[in-house]
Amino acid sequence: MPRYEGTIAGLNPNGRAKVIIGPGRMGVPNVSPGVNRRVCHCATEGSTVTIEAVNGVGAEVGDLVSVNRDASALAKNAAVLLGIPAAAVMTGLVLAGVLMDVFSFQVAYGAVVAAGCFLIGIVVGVLCFKRVSSETPPVIDHILKKRLDSALEQGHNRFPMQRDGQGCDGCCGPFS
Repeated sequence: MPRYEGTIAGLNPNGRAKVIIGPGRMGVPNVSPGVNRRVCHCATEGSTVTIEAVNGVGAEVGDLVSVNRDASALAKNAAVLLGIPAAAVMTGLVLAGVLMDVFSFQVAYGAVVAAGCFLIGIVVGVLCFKRVSSETPPVIDHILKKRLDSALEQGHNRFPMQRDGQGCDGCCGPFS
């Protein structure tokens, strides 16, 4: 079961919370510390993800929480997003082959039929994904730290940020 740690950014009236999930560690993954010293390792807005999770534990804004997602839901999502378009392209190829063989269609028409089936498969896959993924949302399973404890830890610049007008030289990250 995939587990993530994040901070509550807001509470929704429907019993869900917005959770900001940041990177597990700063720097480029799976490279030597020497390489990390030469690249900018500042946390950027693109390195975080905001999700909506079911707040069954009563977490409040600023709390550090553990969020999990059922692994079977991830498998279903992958099957829908990959399986339906793959089945559609296979159907399109078979249909194009039949049209070219039986009705003497040109190869260009067959390619258009196969591409059309593939595009239809993508649309159907995305629509099915929206329905399947909404059935199993991520869930906040427990609070790791209350907001006061998290604020004290954040005060020690645990997450380096690039400041306005400064490069990575102004960064106080672990690799500088």
